Amino acid sequence: MAIHVALAVAVQVHPPPAFTANEPDAPPDGTFWPAGLIEIAEDAFDLCRYYNVLVEAPGARACAYKEMGKCPAPCDGSISMEQYRGMVEWSAQGMVDPATLVRDHTRRMQQAFGHCEIFARCSL
Repeated sequence: MAIHVALAVAVQVHPPPAFTANEPDAPPDGTFWPAGLIEIAEDAFDLCRYYNVLVEAPGARACAYKEMGKCPAPCDGSISMEQYRGMVEWSAQGMVDPATLVRDHTRRMQQAFGHCEIFARCSL
């Protein structure tokens, strides 16, 4: 059984960066400029969205994104800043080279699938 994961990022570089995806003046066709890439990375990799809170880590109060499970909350010490820096580096690598990210995720999912007893007893 093949398991596939896809991560797609489309960037239009002409005209020069001017808009983010949420700006009212953004093109109506749904394209976004590289200025919106940070927002995409935050959403795709569940990174911290509030730098002003992050700089207070580990003594800050976590935002609602932690409650929603969309942030690991380094701000309140739920994970260390060293772990969070690793997440940011991994995210940046995934944005630059998504094929490697997809290949690694696919391999891990196939390994997990192979170790799951309930699936071993079933023929899919």
